[in-house]
Amino acid sequence: PPGPGGGSPPMHPDDYMGGKGKGRERAYSGKGERREPREPREPRHPPAEPMRVSRPQALPADRGPVPSVLPKAAQPKAAAPKIAKVAAPAPMIDQSGQKTPPNGTTVMIRNIPNRYTQGMLVALLDEQGFLGLYDFVYLPMDFRNGVNLGYAFVNLTKHSEAKRFKESFEGYNKWVFDSTKEIVVSWACPHQGLDEHVERYRNSPVMHPTMPEDYKPMVFRDGVRVVFPPPTKAIRAPKLRPVHDRATGAGDKPAPS
Repeated sequence: PPGPGGGSPPMHPDDYMGGKGKGRERAYSGKGERREPREPREPRHPPAEPMRVSRPQALPADRGPVPSVLPKAAQPKAAAPKIAKVAAPAPMIDQSGQKTPPNGTTVMIRNIPNRYTQGMLVALLDEQGFLGLYDFVYLPMDFRNGVNLGYAFVNLTKHSEAKRFKESFEGYNKWVFDSTKEIVVSWACPHQGLDEHVERYRNSPVMHPTMPEDYKPMVFRDGVRVVFPPPTKAIRAPKLRPVHDRATGAGDKPAPS
């Protein structure tokens, strides 16, 4: 029934939201009608299921111990074997501080007096006890002035003889001429051995037929000079003629009598 003064009837305490008793909640529409109680809503996110932890099953007694070998996919990769590095042997150093080439036989002589000829140098080698122990001698000459360039190449037949040669001639100064020069002996570089020097000079202009024999490299066998190996191609003539050719007028036409 309407309330006093013609207003809306008073609400029952159970009509309020949150009243006593579950399922009895009602809402008043304001038109004298009562609505049915709402059904409880389902939660938006269903509750997570509890995690199931499987317990390890005991192995049968007759199965034996667990194998220690893992499957290939689970096996760790074996490290690559380390290769030990072998250090290169240290180069030998002679008394002058120069590296000794292995089995080196060719030496370079410096500070030779300029007036020495190749024949005089060969005689000096024989006097010092090296007769028959060398097979190559070359004393380069200055074609313009007719004197040597102050150095020479000598190839010994053995490495041991080359080492003895260095010790014997280092500091030598007993020259035929008055000179204060002292010989300095070192290992020849880059050419070593008889074969390399033959290949170096056999096609050189110094081997041209117009050159004097004393200007050409010499090859020896058992202490005796032998013919130098022939060239493998045409040899160009030297640009400068030797001094004695210019002095004697070699190649010029004789003057009319």
